[in-house]
Amino acid sequence: MVKHLNECILACEDCVVGCISNGDSTCVSSCMVCEKVCKALKLAIKCNCNNETITSLKNACSHACKQCIKMCKGKKMKCCQDCVKKCQAVLKELPNIGNKHLKKSMKKSMKNK
Repeated sequence: MVKHLNECILACEDCVVGCISNGDSTCVSSCMVCEKVCKALKLAIKCNCNNETITSLKNACSHACKQCIKMCKGKKMKCCQDCVKKCQAVLKELPNIGNKHLKKSMKKSMKNK
């Protein structure tokens, strides 16, 4: 699952650079936000953050990926097409992202009671 986040992060970074290089900045802000939100979710999972934090970041990631797809979808540049594919992959896997972590933290909290 984190693999999909990493791929999305890289695709969004490449899209920002590619679009700026080609003088097309219509999707740049959406791609930058998507990249940062995916990075935040990845970090939260690695740091074993609590359920509420993971859930909030999953929701933000979903929204950011949808916005990124919306802005890049109609473009013919390869970087935008890659960005759309990677964001769609994250959206598909997002319900599973962090579930192992969530199960572990729930078990820990049950043991501590």
